[in-house]
Amino acid sequence: MLDPNFSIRDAARYAERQMADELPGWRVAWWQYAGDGRFVVKGAVSTRYRTRGPRKGQPHWPAQADPTWREVSIMNEDVVAMLVEEEAKSGKCAHCKGSGQQWAGSDTQTQGCLRCKATGVAPGARTT
Repeated sequence: MLDPNFSIRDAARYAERQMADELPGWRVAWWQYAGDGRFVVKGAVSTRYRTRGPRKGQPHWPAQADPTWREVSIMNEDVVAMLVEEEAKSGKCAHCKGSGQQWAGSDTQTQGCLRCKATGVAPGARTT
């Protein structure tokens, strides 16, 4: 099952970093947890954005035949390693991204982060 200390957005960010050298501007459009500790992420380079309507500002994805569409397979361990590296570099809790708040059941409900005790500081990080 998924490691509870990271979200699908972390996996998407990892995929975007992985594709940055090959296709600048590549973004995640679709993802799926494939089981066996693996995510399948699909994305493309979007050059246009919606200008009106309820989805204003969101990417207008190219046709599926566009050569920039790529599918990337990501292992849970890779995402966890990325989060540990970011946490060591920034000193912020990887679970709440330094906000001290974590998701608590609905889109708007949050509670104090249990991992960092709502401080936003990474557990084990030095404080001066």
